[in-house]
Amino acid sequence: MSTLVDADRWDPDQPDEPGQPAELPIGALRRSLARKLREAREAARMSRAAVERRGGGSQSKLTRIENGTSIPRRADVEFLARLYKLPEETVNALSEMAVKARQQTWWEVLGKGLPSEENFEIYLSFESFARSLQVVGGLVVPGIAQSEEYMRHRLAEVPEPLGQDVIDRTVQIRMRRQEEILGRIPVTVVIPEEALHREHGGSGGVQRQIAYLCELNSRHATDIRCLPYSAGPYQGGFGEFTILEFPGHTGERPVVYTETYFGGQYSASDEVLGGIKQRFAAIASRSVPIEEFAA
Repeated sequence: MSTLVDADRWDPDQPDEPGQPAELPIGALRRSLARKLREAREAARMSRAAVERRGGGSQSKLTRIENGTSIPRRADVEFLARLYKLPEETVNALSEMAVKARQQTWWEVLGKGLPSEENFEIYLSFESFARSLQVVGGLVVPGIAQSEEYMRHRLAEVPEPLGQDVIDRTVQIRMRRQEEILGRIPVTVVIPEEALHREHGGSGGVQRQIAYLCELNSRHATDIRCLPYSAGPYQGGFGEFTILEFPGHTGERPVVYTETYFGGQYSASDEVLGGIKQRFAAIASRSVPIEEFAA
């Protein structure tokens, strides 16, 4: 039986109690487990190749476990923890984390049977326990701010046609994502004016999307903005990007997520983050509230 985990039941400003990793939402718990296993291997001075020789699984499997793209089984976690010579108390704690980490999230439950989008699922995992989001759009309105009508039009225009059931369920996931995030944590979305003028959904589609953005902007801690043509050349133009910050007690470094024609990419590099944050600040400073644009 599936367990549906609600991200909005977690307060990102409320630290978890020592020794109680299960209090974290599933996304944060999975990342924490991956990080602890990687740190334990490094502390034991074992390469992935050495772990493989000792029966700990292939190097590719271990890489997926350590970067959080694969959820390890309890038996795998206990084997690795003992291989790294961790205290039995720590082995038991990691074992408990492994059990909790295999609970299904809301997006896994709703997306069961749909075409897999690994990068998007990883992004949702990050987003589920983020402390704040800063988003800059590209040629289209970012997904976090799209109306249902806008989503359906976009999905109907993909190169490989999707069945109506797939479209309906994909829209359900994307709308649920907005419910989980907007109003729960600070979210700033800057949308270039050119994206807001792109026709969709027939007559009046543009005006309805802008009205929807104004509605979203009324939610707590949500700031939807437009980068007008009058702002002139700006430091964007390379596609959509999102800066995700996390509560300190989760141990996660800030991450930047960028979308390209080749899929989503992540970076926690200080150099990359520094440059992206400067770019966001420059873009945001030239933007105006969506209501001002709509007036």
